Amino acid sequence: YDGGLDNVLFLGLEQYYLLNHIILLIGDIMAFDINHKEIIIGSYVKYINTGTKGIVKDIKKEDDIEWVLLDNNLMYKPDTLEIIEYEKKKEEEKEIDEKEIEEILEKEEISDVDTNIDACGAG
Repeated sequence: YDGGLDNVLFLGLEQYYLLNHIILLIGDIMAFDINHKEIIIGSYVKYINTGTKGIVKDIKKEDDIEWVLLDNNLMYKPDTLEIIEYEKKKEEEKEIDEKEIEEILEKEEISDVDTNIDACGAG
């Protein structure tokens, strides 16, 4: 791990090198987003190039390159991610019950659709 000399502002130079040495000995992988916030498993992040959002499932290091695995099973470089506040997905926000569906269908004047239709496979 090498978080860069910008971390020296928060730590003295001696503590900074000691921390890096301890991290190397332990073998933990530390990853930081584009805003230098630490990414941990469970973080909710956004890929800055496409806006893809997801939850961090794993952090790996291969050939001295850090990778963050999201719940979409894609790996991203940590500096292309931004930690964001969790947003509920649209399907989580609104649950429609049967009564609401009936009201919607009545408004659209759709009722008793015949489901006994013999369809042919055009295609």
